[in-house]
Amino acid sequence: MLRRRLDLEWGPGVARMSDQARSRLVRSLVAGAAALVHVDTHNNDGQAGARFVKVDVGDSSPRGVVLGPARAAEPRLQSSGLIVEITGAQAILLSVGLTQSAHIESKSPQQGFVIPRAAVIRFRGSDWAYVRAGPGVFERRLLTNPVAESEGFFVTTGFTSGEQVVTRGAAALFTAEQSR
Repeated sequence: MLRRRLDLEWGPGVARMSDQARSRLVRSLVAGAAALVHVDTHNNDGQAGARFVKVDVGDSSPRGVVLGPARAAEPRLQSSGLIVEITGAQAILLSVGLTQSAHIESKSPQQGFVIPRAAVIRFRGSDWAYVRAGPGVFERRLLTNPVAESEGFFVTTGFTSGEQVVTRGAAALFTAEQSR
């Protein structure tokens, strides 16, 4: 019964564990030596192929191992998320319901642009931003695979250097476009 409940609540990463590994995980969780953390990113960005995540806790960032995708989605970010096992002394600080920032370790840095949050319009499950295409002409562009950052959303395609992204009045442009 416990195995089935863990599988349903924590997803296929836990389901694939051997009975011995799952027992070790449960013992560590009960002892406070490990924590299972649900890590979410905007539209699942950066989650594919992720192996490790650092979670910001106090003065340190414990590194956890990605066990697999989460079973339950995070409704605000529209993310299915990842289940990460954090071990060590900091694990006890990661309480149920606690929200902390985390960083998915990526293989290599990418080139791209940060689209300011004020420029982003959410429409039909995707993120969009307007770019000035000419005097009085604006073009709405899809943010492909945006990665949420503190300043906005990082994208690697769809925008070029020197373009003017609309940060004031984007909602008004969207309303005008939809009323045509």
